Amino acid sequence: MSVAPELKRLRCAIISDALHRRDAQGTVFTLAPLLRQFAVWAELFGELHIVAPFIDERDVRHDHAPYPFDNVVFHPIPLAGGNTVRDKLALARAVPAWLHVMRQVEPLVDAVHLRCPSNIGGAALLAGLFRGHHRQAVYTGNWAGYAGEPRTYRAQRWLLRRLFTGPVFVYPVDDPLAPHEVETFSPSMSAHDLQQSHARRTAALSAARSGRPLTIASVGALNTNKNHGLVIDAVADLVHEGVPTILHIVGSGPEGGALRARTAQHGLATCVHFHGNLPHPQVLALLAGADLFALPSRTEGFSKAVVEALGCGALPVVTTSAANRVITGDEAYGALVPFGDRHALAQAFRHGAARLAANPALPLAGIAHAQRFTLEAWRDHLAGTLIKAWRLA
Repeated sequence: MSVAPELKRLRCAIISDALHRRDAQGTVFTLAPLLRQFAVWAELFGELHIVAPFIDERDVRHDHAPYPFDNVVFHPIPLAGGNTVRDKLALARAVPAWLHVMRQVEPLVDAVHLRCPSNIGGAALLAGLFRGHHRQAVYTGNWAGYAGEPRTYRAQRWLLRRLFTGPVFVYPVDDPLAPHEVETFSPSMSAHDLQQSHARRTAALSAARSGRPLTIASVGALNTNKNHGLVIDAVADLVHEGVPTILHIVGSGPEGGALRARTAQHGLATCVHFHGNLPHPQVLALLAGADLFALPSRTEGFSKAVVEALGCGALPVVTTSAANRVITGDEAYGALVPFGDRHALAQAFRHGAARLAANPALPLAGIAHAQRFTLEAWRDHLAGTLIKAWRLA
């Protein structure tokens, strides 16, 4: 039986900047955690139309996964974006092509899901596309805004707040929301994933912990926003004071070389391990073996990586924000630290290790708390919101 028959009768378009890759056999891939969310949309709707940038590659990245469902139609658009003058010129040339594709898709669908902030989402908003459709949007960034935020992000928030008709999903903020703004979360783990994680952590409780190094994991793009350099500095503080510590860093990006140099400067070559991009199951396995998870970002929306860490039993140590307060259960299952505070981060690592020593079953409580953020919970929340907002019942 269909999860939501009212939605199953509809055809829905997803307008997204999520990069899609196509291999030599024509198989389409995208980031595995995001694909899990797109699979929920495919489950809810009779037909799914994906409007997104495509590139052709012989070898697809390890952290991508192939589309597992067949009720999807792809509408490739050119890849464009960036901050250089050349990037902006390429973007100006790409926008007419984007609008042309979206206008072709309009008569093929009954509903649209816009993913913002993004260049393509902003173009759709400014062009007033899909106005006669059931509409829904998600703002995956920081809904409250932040210092140094791009002007285009602020403009898209204004459009979604003032002119958009339909529910706008946003991540937790301290300020009250407008009637059409709906607090949500960003899942990537299923209830079954959490059951398996709980079983693994339960079995691990019987293993002796004494003498084992404190194991910290960090997953995210290697850029200045994610702030991995501060994690390395805080780990150096622990190691140099005699606390055996191992740090696993998963991800790639422009700061990779600088982070490796920083590791060498601290003399941490045997303590810090760079894994690059890994298949999603391997990321979850690495998190399952960690005690703590560190991601002291400047800004985040609702981090899938933090939720996955919690669901795998690694206590998150993350920057103070409304979303992170929700994920950590007001620090019952993790810790919040000010952005850029090396001392606070190192102290949170020490305190996390002490909490685990005093209560080895704490990760199990964190996994139970993560049940709030499963794909199934998100599916039911999404379906219920859309049926009510679009008056389908």
